[in-house]
Amino acid sequence: MKNSMFVINPAADRGHAGQNAPTLRALAYDFGGADWQVTEYPGHAVQLARNAARYGYETIVALGGDGLIHEVVNGLMSIPDRDRPALGIVPLGSGNDMAFNSGVSMDSKVAIQRAMRGNLVSIDVGVISDTSGRVRYFCNVAGMLFDAASLIQSMRITVLRGFSMYLAAIIRAIIENYDATHFMMTVDGDVSELDLIMLTLGNGAREGGGFAVTPDAKNNDGQLDYLMVTPISRIMMLRLLPEVMRGTHARFSCVSLGSFRSMRLKADRAIPIHLDGELWTNYKDNVRQVSIDVLPGVLSLRR
Repeated sequence: MKNSMFVINPAADRGHAGQNAPTLRALAYDFGGADWQVTEYPGHAVQLARNAARYGYETIVALGGDGLIHEVVNGLMSIPDRDRPALGIVPLGSGNDMAFNSGVSMDSKVAIQRAMRGNLVSIDVGVISDTSGRVRYFCNVAGMLFDAASLIQSMRITVLRGFSMYLAAIIRAIIENYDATHFMMTVDGDVSELDLIMLTLGNGAREGGGFAVTPDAKNNDGQLDYLMVTPISRIMMLRLLPEVMRGTHARFSCVSLGSFRSMRLKADRAIPIHLDGELWTNYKDNVRQVSIDVLPGVLSLRR
């Protein structure tokens, strides 16, 4: 078995990750060295992680943001359980929510050392599928409706980074993307119908660079958490923003929080969905039915 393969996204955090690559390689050398791969296009890390696993690497380390981790995880999940390498994380993105939720150090030197020599812990992974047969894994969050609309807005913002970018995107989404969607929903066998403007499924407490959307979620408890928001005014949505940042939004009647293992959704209109900050379905894709399940403890994280 080979030890570590580092996969770096040089475009992470508006290109700052690439600028720091020589320093990061020097740090890894200090802890025994590792092989390196650089992503060249969206989705490349899925292939790189899959290939590294087949070549016998024990740990695949993602150096980048939540999007890179998402791709590496999907590469790892294509490998049978008995042969699947561990995941390591060196957070270099704008939000770094997966790293934060998993207790990974934000200090690059510490994160590299732990990714190479740290202890292994088991974490859960979410899986989502649609009626066309597409299947995708997510390690931190599946955000729908307003949550995904905010991501779409953030992709249009080029002058801001990190939390400021996410906040500006949310305000734009409040102004432009605010229609309610009617759902037929089955949660762990219980069927209900309701109208929602936001639905977020969390495998960790935080998303969007600092919003505690599903504040009680943990990625090692064998379940996913949900946030549901029923139709409210735009003024009320703005009122909720600071509450979501603090994780205190459950006290409002329009908000429902809970947990589940299996969820089936059927909507009366297209459902935009992001997975770990990566857009999976846009409005034009017209996806109206999805299934979501948790896979307990299927991935090892070295930290």
